[in-house]
Parts: sequence; C-alpha cells; structure tokens
Amino acid sequence: MRARLTARLEHQPGGTATLALHRSSARPLPAVFFRFDGPAAPPPPDRADAAAVLPIFAAMRRGADLHVDGAVSAPLLDGLERFVEAWVDWRPDLYRPIQVTAAEELPDPPGTAAKGAALLFSGGLDSAATLIRHRDGLAGRASRKLGLGIMAHGFEVPLSDPAWFERSRASAAATLDQAGVPWCTLTTDARPTLAADWEMEFVALCAGVLHLSRGQAGSGLLASDDNWARLTTALPWSSNLATNPLLGTQGFPIETDAGGLTRADRARLLMRLPAAHANLRVCYLSPASGINCGRCGKCVRRMLQLHVAGVPPSPAFAHGLTVGGVLRLAPRRGHQRATLQEIVDDARRFGQSDRFVWALKAAVLRSRLGLVPPSRAEVTAWLRRQYRRWRPKPPAE
Repeated sequence: MRARLTARLEHQPGGTATLALHRSSARPLPAVFFRFDGPAAPPPPDRADAAAVLPIFAAMRRGADLHVDGAVSAPLLDGLERFVEAWVDWRPDLYRPIQVTAAEELPDPPGTAAKGAALLFSGGLDSAATLIRHRDGLAGRASRKLGLGIMAHGFEVPLSDPAWFERSRASAAATLDQAGVPWCTLTTDARPTLAADWEMEFVALCAGVLHLSRGQAGSGLLASDDNWARLTTALPWSSNLATNPLLGTQGFPIETDAGGLTRADRARLLMRLPAAHANLRVCYLSPASGINCGRCGKCVRRMLQLHVAGVPPSPAFAHGLTVGGVLRLAPRRGHQRATLQEIVDDARRFGQSDRFVWALKAAVLRSRLGLVPPSRAEVTAWLRRQYRRWRPKPPAE
C-alpha cells in the first residue's frame, strides 16, 4: 500500500491559515502557519489550491501520494501531474512519482484580471524589475495591474530575527509605496517542513502563498531567476520558466516575469524608480546593518551588473566595487560560470570595457582553465569522505 500525505488547510480569524499534514504510515508532519498582516492583507480564498501546491515537494521527497482534504481546481491537479513528472525526471535522486488528488474538484473560475496581480516582493533586483515593468506597462501584452505586494518573513530572513525582517520590510515597503502598490507581510514557519532543500523547493512556498492571496488577487507574479537563453544551464532550479506555469491555472495563473531580460537589462530599469535603486536588497550577511555587505560573491555580481548597465552605484551596499573583489569571483560550477559570462556579454553589448570588466574576464578564464582552488566547504567535505573511507573498522565480536 502506497504511503499517503493528507493536507488540510484551515483559516482562522485575523488572516492566519494553518496547513495540517497527516501521513498514513508515520507520525504527522508539524502543522505550519501562514499569517498575513498589514494594510492590504487578503481575505481567505474560496478554494484550497494552496494546500495542493505548498507540500508538493515534501510529498515527492517521501514518495507519498498527496491528497487534499478540501476543494481544489481541477486544472491545477492536471498541471501538478506534469509538474511531478518533470521534477522526478530531473532529480530522481531526490523525488519519486506521486499522485495528487482532492476531496472535491472544482471547475476553473473565469479569469479575474481586474483584481490585479499579487507579487512576492523582496526588494531584490529581480522582483524590483518585475515591479517596474508592470507598473510602467513595459511587459507588453503580459503587463498586469499590480494589486498586492507581499513581503515574506520566514523565507530568507529567519523567524528568529524579527528586527532583521523589520529593517528589510521597511526598505521594501518604501519601494512599494513609491510605486503606488498596496502591500502586506506574510509570516510563516513552513520552510523547514515544506522546503528542506531550499534551492530545489522554494517555488512551492512562493506559489502557494500567491494562491493564498487569491481572495484579493486575480493572478500571481514571480520574478524570474534566469532568462530563456540560460534555461538549459539553470535547470534543475526550483523557480524556472518551464514548470512554474504548471503551479497555476487559467483562472489564477502563476506567471514568471522578465524571461527575456538579462540581469543587466533588469538593472537598467531601476532608474525608473529611485526607491528601488536606493533600497536594493541583495545579500543576507549583514543583518545588523540592514544593508548589503558589498563583499560576498552575490553582492559583487550585482554591483557588476549595475556597472555594465551604466547604473550608478546603489547606496544599499556597504562597500563599493573593487578589482580585487571581482578577481576573487571563482565559480566552479557551470551555471555559476554562465552567470559571469552573461555579464561579460552584457558589457560588450553596452559598450563597457574597463578594469572591472577585464578583471571579470580574467576570473571567467581562470574558471574555464580549472585554476580555481576548492572552497573551504569542499575541502571539509572531502576530508570527511576520506575519514569515513579509511577510519579503522571496529573489531568483529
């Protein structure tokens, strides 16, 4: 008999929803909560689509069929079937085939675009670019009226540090206020239970939260992590242009924005909204100051993308761009090297050729030649493997 994971979503007064998860062959998983607060907190949705999306990776990881004790849109169940196929094919080492069912299947309601789209907003480059594109109607026929910006606590910023989140919320809210978009916050403890492998699984939390907002929004917007040109090198990655649409329906689509833009293209959009440029959020290594460290690899890459796009340095970085910081970029994986190569290509496209670009070219060449020393984490992992392999065996009894 196959294992089964039953999900039940319950809404309480005050904007809180609880997702209970019961397993047929083991103890229940911890119940998780989602609480909306703020001036534009959405009312409860009329169906339990979020309960089918939120635990999808947790169910695949355990090889347990997922059953929703509630009403779910039938087209969403169709999409989740294909979503499972894709992820089992990409990562058979992590996920197993499952079936997704519901106690009641509902027809997809007509689209409600007039309600506006809900956008998960972190204040980072990708979400800021999506905010600007849709506010200014730059996404062509895909442009949406923005009805709600959601700032999540419990995703990147841990629940254990509310002061850190408050600093992040204040800067992101300043950007949303300047853009004229209503906003709310979302607090949740779901990450450890539903997204154990964050880089592979965070999209289920993001899409599930957007489904929870459908009482106020007509669609959900996700800022794309990559573009179409890099799709083959980026996969498998949790949020991607190929499988994200399967987490929505025609009545409530989950749309992934800016797939045709590089990050330097997105950086150029920041000048259309000064608050987005001033409050840009990139890294999480300086929680006490509330600004980006300016030293880590992610900060250096973002500053390079701003630089090659001709965008002035953002005051959100504690330190500016340096040649030494660029030379220390040392990607060992193909998709990381592709990120740096994209910046080199953008520099050529925008006519940028200075000491920072030459330092970046040197870093990419060193990576291609295999001249990158292993990181401390890689050395530690290798030593642990050797110890387990060669440690003395206990004497036989």
